[in-house]
Amino acid sequence: MDVIDNSTVKVAQLERVLAEVDSGVKSAYQGGNIDDANRGLAEKQLLIRGEIPEVLVPVVERLLTTTLNSLREEIDSSVLYFSDYRWLGLSDDKATYDFQAAHTIDSLRKVALPRDARLRRCARCCAYMEDVTPTKGTSMWVANLQKTCHCGSLWMLVGPRQ
Repeated sequence: MDVIDNSTVKVAQLERVLAEVDSGVKSAYQGGNIDDANRGLAEKQLLIRGEIPEVLVPVVERLLTTTLNSLREEIDSSVLYFSDYRWLGLSDDKATYDFQAAHTIDSLRKVALPRDARLRRCARCCAYMEDVTPTKGTSMWVANLQKTCHCGSLWMLVGPRQ
């Protein structure tokens, strides 16, 4: 829980942004009298071609001008900008490669695991998670994700990293 509690953007702030986007998209579809077939076409246009459908332009404008500006006032942008994101593996620079080679990241908890940790590896996406024994305090979603990976495939017990 330390990772979540100490994050620059708090879960409540992110939930608020997602709720605003969700309600904006719903009202845009309802206000534009978009049926399910046209909604599917609009979302395909967004996801496949990367083009914002006309019906969603006001939602995106509100997100970029109002919602994110209010979020920017609540967070310390410099901390967010200068944080170490090598563990995400988003770039192909040497520092990221070296970090990824030296550490195993738990795909559920998003933390670097110790070298002697017992590991599970996904048979499909090759994500890792620590093989922990569920206790009474273990949250339900962690217990469920110990059965199958977030991609839907099964975990293989692989032991400690060498």
